[in-house]
Amino acid sequence: MKDTVFDRAHFASYGDFSLIFEAVYYVLSSDYNKYMDSQQEINFTIKDEFEKRGIEFAYPTQTVYLEKTDSGWLAAPETEKQNQ
Repeated sequence: MKDTVFDRAHFASYGDFSLIFEAVYYVLSSDYNKYMDSQQEINFTIKDEFEKRGIEFAYPTQTVYLEKTDSGWLAAPETEKQNQ
């Protein structure tokens, strides 16, 4: 990628529900927009490479239960509904 130098990438740690990697690269410009464009291109390239190899990711989800009350709708946390 033009005006960008790759330095290193490591498997940094385990998250609660993720594997955390760190990639370090230098954008050879002080233009913030150039930095953001480079970051986006790198991220899309990584995403495309995973897709080419059939690597899929599970994305976190959350269930929100709604309960109708006299004054309107009330969101109840999932744990409260499970305990009922």
